[in-house]
Amino acid sequence: MKKIISIFLLAMIFSFGFSTASEAKLKKFESSLIEPQEQFNVYLESDESSAVLGYRLAFSKGDKNNYWVFSPSSPPQINIDSYTYQPTNYYHKSGPSQYGGYHSYAALNNLSIDVLQKIVNAKQISITLFFTNQDTLFINVPQQILDEWKTLIELSWKG
Repeated sequence: MKKIISIFLLAMIFSFGFSTASEAKLKKFESSLIEPQEQFNVYLESDESSAVLGYRLAFSKGDKNNYWVFSPSSPPQINIDSYTYQPTNYYHKSGPSQYGGYHSYAALNNLSIDVLQKIVNAKQISITLFFTNQDTLFINVPQQILDEWKTLIELSWKG
């Protein structure tokens, strides 16, 4: 009888703990795709406390020998299934890395709810990065990373 009561109590504790955790709202998150051979990162970030950032898709490219300068006139292009998101305004910078070599960074800040909803419903996402001094870089977001992005966006909308 003690075993049955113990099992019942453990089940109640676990179910209570998991149901509470599943209802939590994310206020801040970062999920990144890191490609060490190509030395680039793609980040999906959210910071609810920041009116400037909101949801952000950011890109960085490092190289020991060459600058990769993001094109000021051609922002990154995001292909979400058959929809193409081409922002008109984005942030970018390039410079020497503190670890040696060079580092370039670009960000698409304040992604709209419409774009986020398209990400949540996406079957595939590809990204095109344009540079002024290097070839264009094409990135296919792996399904595992896309699934993580979808989950994080959905959790951040709870509440």
